[in-house]
Amino acid sequence: MTGLWRLVARHRRLVEILTTLAITRVRFEQRWPRLKTPLAFLAGVIAVIVYSLALWRIPDLMPHVETQQDRHNARLLVISVGGAIVIITGLLYTARNYKLAHRGQVTDRFIKALEHLGSEKPHARIGAVYALEHVLRDSPEHHNDVSEVLTAFVHHRAPATSETGPLPDEPEREVQAALAALIRRPYRVGATDIGFSGVHLAGVVLMGPAVDRAYLGDTNRAGSPLRRKGVLPANLRGANLSGATFVDISMINAEFRDAQLRDTRFMDCILTGANLEGADLTGARLVRTPVMGANLRRADLTGAVLPGALLVEADLTQANLENANLTGALLAGGARHGRTIMTETNLRGADLTGALLVGVDLSSARGLTRDQIAFARADESTLLPPEIA
Repeated sequence: MTGLWRLVARHRRLVEILTTLAITRVRFEQRWPRLKTPLAFLAGVIAVIVYSLALWRIPDLMPHVETQQDRHNARLLVISVGGAIVIITGLLYTARNYKLAHRGQVTDRFIKALEHLGSEKPHARIGAVYALEHVLRDSPEHHNDVSEVLTAFVHHRAPATSETGPLPDEPEREVQAALAALIRRPYRVGATDIGFSGVHLAGVVLMGPAVDRAYLGDTNRAGSPLRRKGVLPANLRGANLSGATFVDISMINAEFRDAQLRDTRFMDCILTGANLEGADLTGARLVRTPVMGANLRRADLTGAVLPGALLVEADLTQANLENANLTGALLAGGARHGRTIMTETNLRGADLTGALLVGVDLSSARGLTRDQIAFARADESTLLPPEIA
């Protein structure tokens, strides 16, 4: 190898010329693409000349080369290095061609799917949606493009909540397929959010990943089961999700402000840090669903079922928990924000059997009786109303 470096040093001017030619080749390809082939040929000729020069001169430049066998071995070394360079160059060229061919195939699939998406035949539109979903999964470069196309398709095919007259009980099959494709899309850094604000999606069934990434503000989704595994934020502000079912959905820091969640079921979900301020949760069921650090100010939880709910550091100021089932629930403070806040919370008729009250401020709670506290487990740090303390 020392001999090779000596050869380079000896022919430094030749190396400078080759470097200049390489830079010039790039500039020529950018300005005159038609000259790409002649320049490639010229570069090949120069490479052959340099390789021949190395093969001829390397025995004289390497130390301890005295016999004819030593000179033969030196030339074999040059041949081996040259062969390795040729093989590596061929592999890189093959990989580049494969990548370009794959990109072209994906682009063709994308274009053909777009053509069928505007078809008048429902089955053609459904097939186009599935084709776009495959493109979305196979090509990170087309991720945002496909997401935007499918979102626009849903907005175009589904009615708006502001439309007058009767609205359908469930969306078209192609709309359902488009929504499912968007919900199942893989998470990628820099992916655009999807938005369905003001779209009527009653009766939709969504199963798969990324449902909690969707922006569904002011969206009517009554009776729609949603399914998700993962941890991503969601914006469902003002959405109508009455009767919806959430299973295995992580919606950390989700936005549910003023949302309609009557009779909604949350099963094995995570609502840690969720904003449920002013939400209507009448008759809702939260089964094995922690709501630690959640904002439930002015939320209506009348008749809600929250067995074993984790309400750690939750803010229940002026919330309505009348006749709610809080059996076995944990209402406790934490090291970060302190007590669970229940200022002016309505607990009239709430079932606190087996509930653990630790560091909870109930001093201004309304409708709380001694009998309710008797069935609960409260520690010394829990503040009770003066009349029952």
